[in-house]
Amino acid sequence: MKTKSLVGLKLHHSLVLLSFFFITSCTAQVLESTFSPDRKQIAFITDSLFAGKTIYLINERSKTTKLETKLDVRRVRNLSWSHGGKQLALSISKAELKESLEYQIYVVDLDGIQPPIYLAKGIDPSWSPDGKIIAFVSNSYEDGNWNIYRINTDGSGQFRLTSKLSDIKNPSWSPDGKQLIFSASDSSLVDPGRSEPFIYVVQSDGRTKPKRLIEGSNPVWNLSGSQFAFYNRGRIRVMNIYDKKIITLPEIPGGFPGSLSMTWKPSGSYILVAAAYCIGNKADCARKIYLVKADGSEVPKFLADGGSPGWFQDGKIVFENQGHLYSIHKDGSSLVQLR
Repeated sequence: MKTKSLVGLKLHHSLVLLSFFFITSCTAQVLESTFSPDRKQIAFITDSLFAGKTIYLINERSKTTKLETKLDVRRVRNLSWSHGGKQLALSISKAELKESLEYQIYVVDLDGIQPPIYLAKGIDPSWSPDGKIIAFVSNSYEDGNWNIYRINTDGSGQFRLTSKLSDIKNPSWSPDGKQLIFSASDSSLVDPGRSEPFIYVVQSDGRTKPKRLIEGSNPVWNLSGSQFAFYNRGRIRVMNIYDKKIITLPEIPGGFPGSLSMTWKPSGSYILVAAAYCIGNKADCARKIYLVKADGSEVPKFLADGGSPGWFQDGKIVFENQGHLYSIHKDGSSLVQLR
């Protein structure tokens, strides 16, 4: 009788542990995802009630691997792939300060063998196309304002690229690595009481001051570097970087979104648009993904509910919705849950 009780107790504990594992795994929410340069893998962050934040990699065959970073990733954000696809840059808040707004940027190898390399204090790390430099945003140096900096991947050569701007967002390298494009506000260039952002470009070598291009936000280069898409006064527009000609794309259904992000198809023919329509507060948002022809010749096509869309090498579109990753064809068919 005692033996049966022990067996029953062990079985009970095993079921409890199995249930715990099942709950922990299945309730993990995908918070952020980013594609490798060759578009064969996705790095993404999950967050669960029991396990906290974890970084995973998933490939085209849906094989998922946990990334061992030797770092406390409970407050990780801003994943960015190296050009060669063998490293990630990420920012982590100081673990000992639960409410700390200070983030530190590290470089980690995907094989987990080499120890992480600390680079700088900041957020939004972005690798140069040649993989030798990382641009980032920080308010931890010099005048205390948020500025764009660059630093070599070995931690040397840090210097500031911007000054006298505020609300800097979305720094992105041009494909040739010679420029960074971003949005920022400048109180001297707008009417009092307004803070409309402008789009700027700055030489990545720091030899010139940032150049203001046009009013707008969310600038994203196409793969050739000849154009960038941006958001301006409720419409998505595309500017030619050489002659400054602008194409205004057809209006996205649903009106003015609370937030918006864009991703070019590598061929440059289409743009994936993720729009969030928020009511009252950001916790109550309807997120929609649209496929938009970059030359404006087609009406935007609704693909799915969700966000963070990107293109796999095989042409499938991957996106996040309700804490899961999905793939779908650009015609809206073959929806598959990946994670």
